Amino acid sequence: MKKNRVLLLTIFITLGGIKTLEAGFGDAVFGGIVGGVVSSALNGKFNYHSHHNRSTNIHRKGVLTISDPMKIQIALKNLGFYRASLDGKINSFVSRTAIKELNKAYNISDNAYLNPKERDILIYLGSLFDLDYHFTKLGSKSDKYSKISKIQIALKMLGFYNGKIDGTNGSNTKRAIKEYLSSKGIKANKLDYEQEYRLFDRAKRANDKNIQETIESLKHLGVVKQEKVKVQKKPSKPKPKIDSKTIPQEKPKIDSKTIPQDSLDFNSISSQRPTITLKKASSQESNSKENSLDK
Repeated sequence: MKKNRVLLLTIFITLGGIKTLEAGFGDAVFGGIVGGVVSSALNGKFNYHSHHNRSTNIHRKGVLTISDPMKIQIALKNLGFYRASLDGKINSFVSRTAIKELNKAYNISDNAYLNPKERDILIYLGSLFDLDYHFTKLGSKSDKYSKISKIQIALKMLGFYNGKIDGTNGSNTKRAIKEYLSSKGIKANKLDYEQEYRLFDRAKRANDKNIQETIESLKHLGVVKQEKVKVQKKPSKPKPKIDSKTIPQEKPKIDSKTIPQDSLDFNSISSQRPTITLKKASSQESNSKENSLDK
């Protein structure tokens, strides 16, 4: 019983940070082990910056890997469709409701499914939004860790750095800085204050441009779908209406042989009547007629 009390007292004092303790050798070893485990746990929590509304955590041991479902949630949240905390549960009711709202808003579909192109775009967009969040969060912090972390994020935005955001100026970071400066025609291994400012400015503008272009490509999926629907529902060309007024009508030919005589319209065939011509009598004939009349 007395030994157990000593052990409990050892653990309590170890957690409080007191190093001196009157106990047996075995008790001291046990207390040191427990104290080391608890101390590691406390240090881990201190370095682990937990964000319920964000996906990644920058700390001195590196950046946690972001899952694809988490990236999709980040994209949906930044677009205004996902309103819950980020948990990586893409098949939850909240996540699928957000996807359905996105599909309807961009005319992609009326359901809560993600087609392969849409999924890839959202994953990439979530990565861009996450980089922008951490870049802005570091702001103008001047401590060495924050400064190197921001440089690493900026180089990642521009495509020169693919390593972890760990705040350490390691070989990968140095090589990325050298490649960036070389692309600008500068032979150097370090950034001065002016080059550092330009790096941050270019990275921010490049990432913002990538975000806008990716959003446009997402909206374009709805435009392509609408064009396909129009092609499928393309109406057949209407037949041209025939206007009898515009077409000249030929008068029917009348054949008197085939039409009964009593049904003929003599007014219409008056032009066919024979003309009678009177010949003018000569002067001798007219004199002889006059003599005969006198007698």
